[in-house]
Amino acid sequence: IKIPQAQVSSMGTILYRFEKGALTRYPEGYGFVIPKRSSFHITKTSLLNRKWPSLKDADHDILLVEVGRRLEDTIVQLSDEAFLNIINEEVNEIFQVKGAYRSAKVYRWINNIPHLEANERNELNEITTIHKKRINDKGIFMGGNGFRGYGLPNAINEGKRLAREALAYMKAQQEL
Repeated sequence: IKIPQAQVSSMGTILYRFEKGALTRYPEGYGFVIPKRSSFHITKTSLLNRKWPSLKDADHDILLVEVGRRLEDTIVQLSDEAFLNIINEEVNEIFQVKGAYRSAKVYRWINNIPHLEANERNELNEITTIHKKRINDKGIFMGGNGFRGYGLPNAINEGKRLAREALAYMKAQQEL
C-alpha cells in the first residue's frame, strides 16, 4: 500500500500570561480561528480561563496562541525574541492589550502538520478503510497518525474513536 506523501508545515504555540484587565477586548467564547487568507500569522487563540474551569478564577489571563500556516515555516524558525515580537503585535491589535504580558513561553512543532491535495485525501481515505479492515479484524487498532489533525482535542477524539472500535471488536468476539 502506497500512502500519499504529504507536504508538512511547522507551527508554533505561545502560552501567554497577562494581568487581569490587560486584555481589553475578549472573544465571545473560548477563543477564535483566523481565516487562512488573513494577513495574520496567528491561526487560532484560546482564552484558557474560559475554556478550563480550574482557571476560571485565576488572578491572571492565560492565552494560548497558535501560529503557522502551510508554507509559512520561516516564522517558527526565528529566535524566541523575534517570534514573540511579531506575534505580540498581532495579539496587541486583536485583544487591544494595555501593557505587556507577564510571561510567555514559545513551543515549536517542527514538520508536524501534514497537508494533502484533495485527491490525495481521497486516496488516503480509501487506503485507511482497506488497512483498517485488514488489521481491525485481527483486533489491532492504530491511531495518532496526524493525518486528521493535531493537538489535544484531536488526540482525545482519536482516543475515543479507537476505544469505540476496540469495544465493538470485543463485543463482536463475545457474540461468536
